[in-house]
Amino acid sequence: QPRIAVNILKKLNIKAVSLANNHILDYGISGFLETLEILKKANIKFFGAGKDIFSSKNGIIFDIKGKKIAILGFSNVYPKNFFIDFLKPGVIPAYL
Repeated sequence: QPRIAVNILKKLNIKAVSLANNHILDYGISGFLETLEILKKANIKFFGAGKDIFSSKNGIIFDIKGKKIAILGFSNVYPKNFFIDFLKPGVIPAYL
């Protein structure tokens, strides 16, 4: 349940999460896209997966005490149809 999980993340003051894992598409594309929307509405950044390769190729950059910290996420998930593509949602693979 993404809505329950996001409430827990907010209570714990989590600012970003990696979606690069082998279960993010267990509930299909619609479940995945719903998760993205719930995270956006909660103002929780995500990386490692997204709607398409163009909007998801960058990681998250935080400015912490004057230093820029970049966080990237990749996964060698299977099945390979979980991999992101030019116009297809999915996980960013560790190899292209």
